[in-house]
Amino acid sequence: MTKKISITCFFLFTLCFISLMPTFGAESKDIQVQQSFQAIQNPEPDFGITVWVDHESNTYNIGESITFYFKSNRDCYVHLLDIGTSGKVTLIYPNQFATDNFIKGGQTYKLPAPETFQFVASGPEGTEMVKAIATLKRTDLANLPGARNAGAFKAFDKDGTVVAKDIQVTLNQTPPKQWAEYGKVIKIVRKNSGPVPVSETAPAPQPQQSYTAFGTTLWTSKHTYRAGASVRFFFTTNRDAYVTLVSIGTSGEVRILFPNRFSQNNYCTAGTTYTIPGENAPEKYVVTGPSGTETVKIIAAQNQFSLSASPYDYTKSAYPALAKTPEQVTKDIEVISTSESTGRYFDEATMTIQIIQ
Repeated sequence: MTKKISITCFFLFTLCFISLMPTFGAESKDIQVQQSFQAIQNPEPDFGITVWVDHESNTYNIGESITFYFKSNRDCYVHLLDIGTSGKVTLIYPNQFATDNFIKGGQTYKLPAPETFQFVASGPEGTEMVKAIATLKRTDLANLPGARNAGAFKAFDKDGTVVAKDIQVTLNQTPPKQWAEYGKVIKIVRKNSGPVPVSETAPAPQPQQSYTAFGTTLWTSKHTYRAGASVRFFFTTNRDAYVTLVSIGTSGEVRILFPNRFSQNNYCTAGTTYTIPGENAPEKYVVTGPSGTETVKIIAAQNQFSLSASPYDYTKSAYPALAKTPEQVTKDIEVISTSESTGRYFDEATMTIQIIQ
């Protein structure tokens, strides 16, 4: 008999942006925890790990079951952690049904495995994040301080930000070329918003074959910058796609980082690493402050899309500002993600950087 396990670890997507605006007060605990896990990044990995799901739209109705897939290009040890709205962290892989977390490079793995249990999206409406940590040598994240058995999984009783720090401390003892990470975000919608289109449901990829689910990765060379410093962003996709990078600064200002005055063609080829701004761009992207957290999102789709009703104006700035609030941009992205005009596949990923004076 297959056991159903509800996924209740979703945080409201709009809160990520509201928390960045000074007038709204302190960040909620769940946002702090997610940002702590987003900050676990390795800009110099020697291999890769990726996670995807069985819906190319990355969207599920409440009550639907969710299947995760993951794959690395090297033999490695994998941990998958789920970050919830309460700030709690759960280790969902390895688990009592899959106790060995060693995986073979080039092979696709499925979670949950057949005839074990089901992940069921229980809501509330919003987004969920699963963080993958892969290491070339065995690393035990299941027995970090505060971990306890919770049914099929391991739950952490400690504050989620502390769990993230404990994981980072463990990874700091590992050479950068011996570990990799990936963050996967999926959307949960209400049942009355309509079923997820069948055409957007991806078949399960077969082991040792190239998979077709869509994914993007975004990173920087470090996580903390002083106001006035220049920043470069790097990204890659596993399918040809139109890509936009949008920044929500510590002041709440929204800017388009890509396309920009120097790179107005935002059609990107699969497997290529892009640098924004480019090496030869005449103008750098400079963070201005005030101190706080700046959020950068990568949005990618099969077809062209825009976050502005009119063409981006590159005459005033190489990285044009949008006359929109973070909440409005969040809503625009939600509309784009469900629009048929964007094509059969769409993905978005979020990272944060800290700005200090």
